[in-house]
Amino acid sequence: MMISKNLVDGLVQESKAKPDSICEPCLAGKMHANPFPSSNIRTTELLELVHSDVYSVCHPSHGGHIYWATFIYDCSRKKVVVPMKWKSDTLDAFKRFNAYAERQTGKNSQTV
Repeated sequence: MMISKNLVDGLVQESKAKPDSICEPCLAGKMHANPFPSSNIRTTELLELVHSDVYSVCHPSHGGHIYWATFIYDCSRKKVVVPMKWKSDTLDAFKRFNAYAERQTGKNSQTV
């Protein structure tokens, strides 16, 4: 396309073969894991199931935090965010969340 529209000076196409429409390295670089199947079933007790993830933020906070650990109660969908300076702080963030959640709800975590 660039050659046919004269967008680039000095570009020469030496091959007469048609370009491959499926670029294997491009496909491999864009592969993602399949999402978990959706479910309408929710747990009935707090701390029975908690979903979590770790995100990086674009700009560090004033305290130097560049990651967030998020924890979501499956039962109520309440979200708790714990700021972290390094990804390696994830276990500590979970321990802080777990202590907070157990104090707030009066319940123990079902499974860790």
